[in-house]
Amino acid sequence: MTDCYKLNVQAFVQEISLKQSYTEKSTFFHHSGLSCSQIDYILDNPTSSIISSYKTHNRCPSNYSSHVPVSAKIEVNAKVKQSLVKPNSARQFKFQWKDLDSESFNSFINEELSQYNIEKHSLEENIQFLYNCLKKAAAVAVTSKIIKLKGPKFKASPTTLSLLQICKEKYQLWKSNGKHDGHFKSDKILA
Repeated sequence: MTDCYKLNVQAFVQEISLKQSYTEKSTFFHHSGLSCSQIDYILDNPTSSIISSYKTHNRCPSNYSSHVPVSAKIEVNAKVKQSLVKPNSARQFKFQWKDLDSESFNSFINEELSQYNIEKHSLEENIQFLYNCLKKAAAVAVTSKIIKLKGPKFKASPTTLSLLQICKEKYQLWKSNGKHDGHFKSDKILA
C-alpha cells in the first residue's frame, strides 16, 4: 500500500469516526502454522450502529487461503416502487453485463453523485438513492434482452384443441419408441 493511499484511508477513518470491531478469533494464519493474528476486520461507526451482527468465520479445509472470512450483517429499510404492469403485456428483461459500456456507466454514476449531497439525507435515503442511481446507469449503459414475453393466450376452437392434443400424444409415443420410421410416425402424420 502506498503511503499517500494509506494517509487518505487513515484520514477518512478518523473523519467519520470508524472503529474496528474486535473479536478474540484470529483471521490470519501463517503458512508455517507457528503464528496467527487478527488483521481482517470491518470498520463501523459505533454511534450509528449500522452493523447488526459481526462474525469471524472458522477455518475450514476447503479454504486454502491463509485468511478466514469476516462478515457483517447490515439491516436497511428501503422502499421499492412497484409499477403497474398490464397483465397481457408483461415482459421480463435480463441485463447483458458482458456488453457493459463501462465508460458511460461510470460517467452516469459520477454525474448523479456530483449532484447529490449525501450529508443532507438519512442513511436509508442515501441507500435508496444509490440503488436508483445504479438501476438508471444499468438502463443507460447495459444492453438487455427479453427473456419472457407474455402475450395473449392462444385461441382455437375446441375441435382444433382436441386435434392438437392427439398430435402431441402421438408425438410422445413416437418419441418414446426411439423416433424411427414406422407406424408411430405415420400415426403422427395422420393425426
